[in-house]
Amino acid sequence: MALTLTLLARRLPEYAIVPSPLFPFEDGAFHSAHAYYVGAEKEYFDRTDKRDAITLISSFLGVDIEWIDGVKQDDINPKAYPSKPGHHLLDRPNTLGSWRAHMNALQTMIARGYSSALILEDDSDWDVSFKDQMVEFARGARAISTKQDNPHSPYGDSWDLLWLGHCSSRAKKGPYWKIPNDPTVAPLQYRTGFKHPSIIDEPDAAFSRYIYLAEDLLCSYGIAWTLDAARNALARMSMLELDVAAADVGFHVACDGGLRCLTSEPALIGSYRRAGPPQADSDIEIFESTEWHEAGSGHIVWSSSLNALRLAAGSTVKAQWPEITPPEIDPMKLKIPKGHLEDLS
Repeated sequence: MALTLTLLARRLPEYAIVPSPLFPFEDGAFHSAHAYYVGAEKEYFDRTDKRDAITLISSFLGVDIEWIDGVKQDDINPKAYPSKPGHHLLDRPNTLGSWRAHMNALQTMIARGYSSALILEDDSDWDVSFKDQMVEFARGARAISTKQDNPHSPYGDSWDLLWLGHCSSRAKKGPYWKIPNDPTVAPLQYRTGFKHPSIIDEPDAAFSRYIYLAEDLLCSYGIAWTLDAARNALARMSMLELDVAAADVGFHVACDGGLRCLTSEPALIGSYRRAGPPQADSDIEIFESTEWHEAGSGHIVWSSSLNALRLAAGSTVKAQWPEITPPEIDPMKLKIPKGHLEDLS
């Protein structure tokens, strides 16, 4: 399991905001971004393919990457296991390594005093319009925030996690942000996941993106943390005598247990699979099949990974589902429409 740690806002003397090209503070203005990559294996970096992909697609966002070691189960002293490890951790050794890698990422964030950080898994992928998507996500997050005046974060001050990449979510009752006619929304029939919010039953849901406070979240393709939330999760999942399952399940429990977790449907960050046999897709799951599959990226219309060569050439990009969405576009001309506030009673 490999992770990328991308800063949303680094804590500096007097809490200054440093301009940078990734995440929005206001329309057209961005604040600090730096990325740390938690390597695939401690000494081997045997998933160099994933390292190549993350390095390349991050470069299109202007994000710097620093590599930090990942974890194998054999690297963990059994005395450092959770007090009550769930069966998922012990039955699947790579799940335990993933848990520890996530804890190390949170530990790094806390030790360095970062006020917020985005932690990405090594197969994460995003749309070529990700920066513009994040501007609208920030607008929606502020709109549903309970604290409206002078927010310290571009996303408002009423969140603990921004769960940007997931495979399951439910919307809590209350306000939500709806972005209709969003060209980057994946068709309903191509969205994977275990649970979806009831708002996708709306007539125009096939073309709309929703931003809301969520529960029942799973899969940690990309999660942004506040410093307080990182402390909460590290205490829950490493120090307390709690039943600890896979990392994303622990985060799910924290969200259902009081942390304020914002997300979108469909998610903004997905999981990329390059062409090849299934066993190359995941370092946690074990697949017996050797049947070849084509490259794909979960619920991402204009995937950065699938279009890496085109982005490098500065050319147009192709959609995953050209029979439904515009088949080919100039990424510089792709615009995200503005959303509006609605309420789920």
